[in-house]
Amino acid sequence: MLEELREHVGRRAEIADQITSTAIRRLGLTLDRDLGELKDGMPIPPGWHGIFCIWSDRTAALSEDGLPRSPDILPEIPLPRRMFGGARMRFHAPLRVGDPIVCTSEIADIKQRPGSGGDMVIVVQRHSFSSHGTLKVVEEQDIIHLPATPPSLGNPPPPKMAPGGSDLSETIQPDPRLLFRFSALTFNSHRIHYDLPYAREIEHLPALMVQGKLLAMMLLGLVEKLAPKATLQEFSYRSVRPVFADRPFTIACKQNRTEGTVALWAADADGALAQTASAKFSNADS
Repeated sequence: MLEELREHVGRRAEIADQITSTAIRRLGLTLDRDLGELKDGMPIPPGWHGIFCIWSDRTAALSEDGLPRSPDILPEIPLPRRMFGGARMRFHAPLRVGDPIVCTSEIADIKQRPGSGGDMVIVVQRHSFSSHGTLKVVEEQDIIHLPATPPSLGNPPPPKMAPGGSDLSETIQPDPRLLFRFSALTFNSHRIHYDLPYAREIEHLPALMVQGKLLAMMLLGLVEKLAPKATLQEFSYRSVRPVFADRPFTIACKQNRTEGTVALWAADADGALAQTASAKFSNADS
């Protein structure tokens, strides 16, 4: 299977969009952030490009899990479960309200790895966002394809506890309204985020799962609070353990001013590590 799938490495496609104040305002409301008056030319917060240039498909073309069978340039992979494993972002220049943008998507790699329930396939997608002919943001995403999980394997592995000693932290109480709003903005129809019977009966989850991208966007917001005058150059994150709706989770960060970096993490209600992240600045905070 892997050899056939790897024939798709290098496949590319483009999609055009525009940074609208309406979409930015709605994301701000979803994240409970007051952005003030939005005017053309204002830079958008780092990472918020993720609600633009979204590939979509007809409802009739969706799989049982709610996701497209073969979204954008990805090949159809005969594994029924899909998860977002993490991403790496590099910010070359700010995207601004009103900017026309073009996103070029490419399959950068396809890998096969062993897992507790059988082999998994990891597709690495590279998305390059440009405006007015200038490259602004590059993001690589890891899309994990998994075999069906029997009930006996539905529980996550033993947790690793989150670190302590943060410079800044927040506790967040997620609920289905937050998950629904974020899924709507990202046009994410994955049923584990809004369909509780499906999440419990088919995926064997205890509750609706909080989106990994949502956790990452909240961690990016924490970086902005910690170093508001610094210019973010790189941000990467990796999902470690699920976080579920209706249970509080914590986001935290610790800055290394000498190296111009920030270590970040999210922890579930029991203090278990749920997501790790790192940020790097191109200039020191002044």
